Amino acid sequence: ESVEETVELINFGLRNRVMAPTLMNTTSSRSHTVLTLEIEHADMGNNNNNNNGGRYRRILRGKLLLVDLAGSERVRRTTSQGARLEEAKSINQSLSALGNVVAALADPNAPHIPFRDSNLTKLAQDSLGGNANTALIATIGPAMENNSETLSTLMFASRCMRLRSEPVRNEEVDYAQMVSVLQNQLAGTVQQQQERENAQQDHYEEIIHQLNLKIESLQSS
Repeated sequence: ESVEETVELINFGLRNRVMAPTLMNTTSSRSHTVLTLEIEHADMGNNNNNNNGGRYRRILRGKLLLVDLAGSERVRRTTSQGARLEEAKSINQSLSALGNVVAALADPNAPHIPFRDSNLTKLAQDSLGGNANTALIATIGPAMENNSETLSTLMFASRCMRLRSEPVRNEEVDYAQMVSVLQNQLAGTVQQQQERENAQQDHYEEIIHQLNLKIESLQSS
């Protein structure tokens, strides 16, 4: 509910993130990090056609998903063993699932998008295949010995660039309240119309009365 609470949660997640050294990275992250912010803004929308100031409840929803992917690891180069080896397998498996989802989304003839193959792809479903703006930052190393990892990362980024999304405004309106506002507006319009008709009728009756007085005056003269 506040910036301070958000920062506190981020720091809590960072403190619980597992880091461990490998032969390829002395500060290797052993898991992906996902931060999700779901924002809901409610206000009273104006009906521009309403002369009586009618208002109805409108809710705007948005979600910001920040994902820090752990890097893929070639076990023969990291020589990981035990728990580190199992972590590397899980990382590589989820990255493969992500790559399969991206490939399927980029293929217009793909019969199925495997979002449920991993927790990572399920969490990122809205960002990848929904109505969202998505940005990818690919981190690569300049050393020649990392050439294969660099090429793999760039190929993955290239596939991601083939995805197209069409963000739309996520707006929810209290239609029951809107109907009530419109009904009140209609009732007000009907009342105004009736008042105009009554005023016009009174005006015509006054004209007729004046004409009758003139006729009586002419007849008496």
